[in-house]
Amino acid sequence: MKILNKARAIFESQANVQYITINEGTKLTVVGDLHGQLSDLIYILDKSGLPSFNNKYLFNGDFVDRGSNSVEVVTMIFALLVAYGPEIIYLNRGG
Repeated sequence: MKILNKARAIFESQANVQYITINEGTKLTVVGDLHGQLSDLIYILDKSGLPSFNNKYLFNGDFVDRGSNSVEVVTMIFALLVAYGPEIIYLNRGG
């Protein structure tokens, strides 16, 4: 519940449209359509590295809906958002 409440507070403080600034030397990993596949999320994090100011992530919707680990996927994404902050973890989500 703490992760959910903190993620909600971040979402409520953000505008509907997010802008991402990528400076020279900064990597942005765009992750799309995980569909609840936890193994895919873990693989991407393993290959792209942990989030940081020089290693940002953009999660492009369809986090959950089909896979058998939807709750785990969304919880991990929200935990990354809470742990690293909205300047490093970006989520494009439906309204």
